[in-house]
Amino acid sequence: MTAESSSTSSASPAQPLRTTKETHPNLPPGLILGEDGKPCKVCNSWQDWAKIKVVKKGASSSTSKDPMAMMAAMAGGAAIKKKEDKVEVDRSECPPDTGELGRATWTFLHTTAAYYPLKANTEQQNRMRALLGSLPTLYPCTPCADDFGADTKANPPDVLGSTPG
Repeated sequence: MTAESSSTSSASPAQPLRTTKETHPNLPPGLILGEDGKPCKVCNSWQDWAKIKVVKKGASSSTSKDPMAMMAAMAGGAAIKKKEDKVEVDRSECPPDTGELGRATWTFLHTTAAYYPLKANTEQQNRMRALLGSLPTLYPCTPCADDFGADTKANPPDVLGSTPG
């Protein structure tokens, strides 16, 4: 893969929809919305989810003072352990948030490029095209997938071989 294949494109995909105080008064501004109009569980980090205040059932208008407990409940699969007045959240069963997913994908792609042969044969080239071509379809963060797809369409990756160095 060459340095030219990693340059940014001039074509930019549509920006993701985000919450505002006007459109979603009960949610913090800036959350990325999914295609269903609800906050995207992949595109928003756990820190974004922690900003949401939860109204407890049976309470009139009181909100939870522990956003971490709410975030854990929303993440589905997280276990909450209460130690005196502190709440410990076990995120080991939660899928990665957008930050973790992005860093892991970036690491994977760069490692794959580092081990790519200097002169790739036809089968290796086809497999690399298939790998890179599948990301815009399979990547769980829609705005990231769309952006990657637009970039690779505008700047098709050079899969002939890696550059030494």
